[in-house]
Amino acid sequence: MIKIFYKFFNLIRLYYQTLKYLKKDQFLYRFKKIFTRKIYPKLYIQKRRNFINDPKEFIKKKNIIEDGNFSFAGIKENILTNLKWIDDKKPNLWIYNLNYFDFLNSESGNENNLIFDKVLEDWISKNKDIKQLSWDPYPISLRLVNWIKWMIVHKKYNSIFDDSLILQTEYLYKNIEFHLGGNHLFSNSKALIISGLFFQGKRSKIWYEKGMNIFLKEIDKQFLDDGGHFELSPMYHAILLEDVLDIINFHLAFKKKSINKLEEKVLKMLNWLKIMTHPDGEISFFNDCSEGIASRYEELNSYADKLGFRSSFSKEKINILENTGYTNISSDNYNLIVDRASIGPDFLPAHGHADCLTFELSLFGKRFIVNPGISTYQDNLDRRYERSTQSHSCLSINDKNSSEVWSSFRVAKRAKVYDIKNSFNEDVINLSASHDGFNEKCEINLYSRTWKIYKDKMEIIDKIEGNGLRDVSIYFPLSPEVEIFKKEEKEIFFKFFEKNIFFKFSSSDNSKFSLTCDPHYYCKKIGEKINTSKIKISGTVKIPIEISTEFIWEKK
Repeated sequence: MIKIFYKFFNLIRLYYQTLKYLKKDQFLYRFKKIFTRKIYPKLYIQKRRNFINDPKEFIKKKNIIEDGNFSFAGIKENILTNLKWIDDKKPNLWIYNLNYFDFLNSESGNENNLIFDKVLEDWISKNKDIKQLSWDPYPISLRLVNWIKWMIVHKKYNSIFDDSLILQTEYLYKNIEFHLGGNHLFSNSKALIISGLFFQGKRSKIWYEKGMNIFLKEIDKQFLDDGGHFELSPMYHAILLEDVLDIINFHLAFKKKSINKLEEKVLKMLNWLKIMTHPDGEISFFNDCSEGIASRYEELNSYADKLGFRSSFSKEKINILENTGYTNISSDNYNLIVDRASIGPDFLPAHGHADCLTFELSLFGKRFIVNPGISTYQDNLDRRYERSTQSHSCLSINDKNSSEVWSSFRVAKRAKVYDIKNSFNEDVINLSASHDGFNEKCEINLYSRTWKIYKDKMEIIDKIEGNGLRDVSIYFPLSPEVEIFKKEEKEIFFKFFEKNIFFKFSSSDNSKFSLTCDPHYYCKKIGEKINTSKIKISGTVKIPIEISTEFIWEKK
């Protein structure tokens, strides 16, 4: 009985600590959503608009159709044999991605083009129930754009498709995701704009004006002065950057004049993404990130160039993104990206992880220390682990998360980063910061981390101030390509693409720590788990204490 009451009151506490950060309009829209009955949209007669200029070539999505099979998160389904657009046996994220219709504009789209007419007709015939997941505003937003792009590229115009597009747009217009905001609201606005441009008439003008009103407000709100998206996820940043470029592309095709002031914004967004990209050409995995979802920097930069946005940005050795809290330090041998940001916007931390003061490190052009990525958005043990402090290159006290992540997308108490400092000279680069995520829950006075970056090594100093005994653990998740060659009491020798990497640690009072290489996994793509290891330094120690860890690599 006591356990039941504890769980109940803890759940109430979690909800309170989560909901208190929401804005008033988020509450209002949530209540409105609960009490508003879903109504099947009215079909307005709208004609397709004639292009003045052909749109520039759109970015092709990664292949997710092979031999007629739709494949996502390790699950395949043939799209020609009695496909279920809604299937309770499959994860919601899989259903969502199926209903996005990204495969229409994939790299293999041309070879499968002949069957897509039937696939669209199948969706139209089987998705009459607006209460289904397929009619959620977010998949509608992506599906509208994908259908319109495909129709334009392949000249697949017919009245059945037109009517469905109009119905879906009208439903979206009546169900915009103001209660969620962020990338969802941004995608809603894009779909209204593009559908409003694709059709002409009184109703399409209303869609367009609504979409543009949201878009112009949100692009200034969501993208910070350093160019980064405020949810602090490189993957979602890249997705929304492509959204912006698509909107510009459609405006140029119809010679609309509402986009004249976006050049500076686009260039900043491109530069931010370049800084957050590793030498392998893929994005860093801070917060919810995975390969194969968003377009790469090179693709987006090329697309922007075709639209007339030419970036002259040159990545420096030291790149500090003050507004989003990331710092990139790079040389011929290494590429280090440090996260000194709090968990994200207080009112929208859905994609945030408990990873304050984490980092990623590439050596010799290959990833060495990695964040975990994401295997799922389902509320399960994997999702909780992948958002945890213990799955990142972080320190944990008493096995606690720095921020209280729970459920799939919620955060209760969250850590705040402060006292950010930088110093540079010819021999060493110093970065430091503190966060308060353990101050109350673990009864400490201070936790801070300092990175000292030299030409051929990196030293990390973790400092805890307070009194008494604490269980302290430090984690460094390793790329699957890292081979543990030899381990000793306080040292590990690694082989990494025929290079030698050396790791060691020490503490200010020679406290007894154990050094292990624990099982871990790395999610390069959603639904994919690659077995790997993570360095773990752990012990019950007396604070105050300083722990120094060093990574030393060969000179190139």
